[in-house]
Amino acid sequence: MADDPEVWQPTVVLEVYRLADSLGPAMERFLADAPLGAADFGAYAVLAQIQPCTPSAFAEQAGVAQSTVSAFIKRLAKRGHLERTPMPTDRRSFRIALTEGGLAALRDTRVRYEVFGDRVERLLGENLEAVRGALALLDGAVRLAAAGHGTRGPEAPETRQLLAYDGSPLSRSQEDETRQFIGWLQHRDQS
Repeated sequence: MADDPEVWQPTVVLEVYRLADSLGPAMERFLADAPLGAADFGAYAVLAQIQPCTPSAFAEQAGVAQSTVSAFIKRLAKRGHLERTPMPTDRRSFRIALTEGGLAALRDTRVRYEVFGDRVERLLGENLEAVRGALALLDGAVRLAAAGHGTRGPEAPETRQLLAYDGSPLSRSQEDETRQFIGWLQHRDQS
């Protein structure tokens, strides 16, 4: 029986969830003496890539809730790792960026992180590029599924293959810009 827990096969989403669950503690152990823990390292790295930015832009790029960003901003400000700059057009809004101290903490942690990452990549060996490609495909599928695409039912359109791209890897901001352009094209063609 398909609903029997003894014979149920986990989905790829569950397998990735379990992997993420084990990756966090492994990184925390490896980064134990680093200035930043694994979770903060990821957030600092995202902010460093897109700064200066608004808190909502950071939330979107990091894939976290606005309340999480508020706590992150408070934590970084308390450490002296964040500067807030009012927006010239709306003084109620502001942009955030890492201070030199925040960038230094990121650099120091990155050295340790890269050692861990290099170990994992060496263990993947010749499968590294295939894994990177699969992760990019999975990221796109998860984002599409979260946006409501790929639903099944009598009136759901048939799902189609994700857009193929053979060029060099895009940064997260380039991927987001590409998605925005695709959205604009879809909107334009609906009119």
